[in-house]
Amino acid sequence: MRYILRNAGTGPAVNVTTVQAGEPGQCRGMPFGVSLLPGEGHEFQILSAMGLPRLTAIRVQWDGQDEPVALPVPV
Repeated sequence: MRYILRNAGTGPAVNVTTVQAGEPGQCRGMPFGVSLLPGEGHEFQILSAMGLPRLTAIRVQWDGQDEPVALPVPV
């Protein structure tokens, strides 16, 4: 499945980095050090076949947000 992580804020999100997202190899193209302007998105993939657990959230952080934020993954 393809998803888009979108900056819903009013300012840039700098150095967006995934800190937790499923099993090793389950996710592809996760953000690592990307910058997103307001409304801009970053596409990534989550594999859900082959007995992998269903991923309900990813955790990301960015400059100024040191505590990881859990973002729900739509069904």
